[in-house]
Parts: sequence; structure tokens; C-alpha cells
Amino acid sequence: MTTVAFSALAGAPVKVSTKLKTASDPKQALVKVQARAERLANLPADKREAIQQKDQWHKADARMEGAKVKDDITKLRKAVKRVEHEKVKSKKEWDERKKQVAASMAAKQKKRSDNIAMRAERKKDKKGKQGKGRPGFEGKTFGSKKVKK
Repeated sequence: MTTVAFSALAGAPVKVSTKLKTASDPKQALVKVQARAERLANLPADKREAIQQKDQWHKADARMEGAKVKDDITKLRKAVKRVEHEKVKSKKEWDERKKQVAASMAAKQKKRSDNIAMRAERKKDKKGKQGKGRPGFEGKTFGSKKVKK
């Protein structure tokens, strides 16, 4: 009886050669891919062809294993642009939220100060309506603790 192991297909970690590894950040990946392309452009034609052929085989092998090869410069540029656009949009939304929070805090503070002023005004009006106290008694201090010498 033959035993078949499917471990290479299901659940096995995908090994990508170090040459094909790129950063998850599109900006860094783009820099790396561009540097590689520039380095290849400076090589002699025969050596460049051999390296490109070898790279194509490595990429095909990595894709067969299920790895994602991120080497398309146009897609990386679009990704960088998209990330930058998201950052700008997020910053704009955050600034708007900060303004909104500041405005609501100012409104709450104004309402509080108005309520305090209104309360003081009511207290003042209430004191004025009470009238004078009994003559000779209100406002005097009887039996003060001051000691006369």
C-alpha cells in the first residue's frame, strides 16, 4: 500500500527565495525593485539576459508554491499612490474631527458659563426682593469673640 503525503500542498509554509522577498510596504518594495532593475541595466547584455532568465524561473517557481511575487513596478506605484491618498484622506478626516470636538467643547463651556451667570443673576434678584431685615437686628454681630483689652 502506498502512502501519499500532501503536506507540501496543504498547510506547508511557502519558501520564497531571498531575492524575491519584498517589503510589505509598497514604497519600500518599489525602491527595492527599482534598484534591482537599475543594477541589471548596468550589467552587460549577455549577463543581464542570463540573470533575467534565472529570475523568471525563480518567480515562476515561487508562484507555483503559492507565494505572491510583487515585482510589477506599475502596480507598486499605484499602491504607493493609493496609500498616500488614504493618508491624506485620513489626516483630513482627523483634522475635521478635532475641529468638531473643539467646537463642541467651546459650546459646552459657553452653555456652562451662561448657566452660572443666569444662576448668579437669579440669586441677586432674589436677594433684592427679600427686602430689609428687622430693624436693629439683621447685620449686626452679637457676642463676637473679640477680646477687648
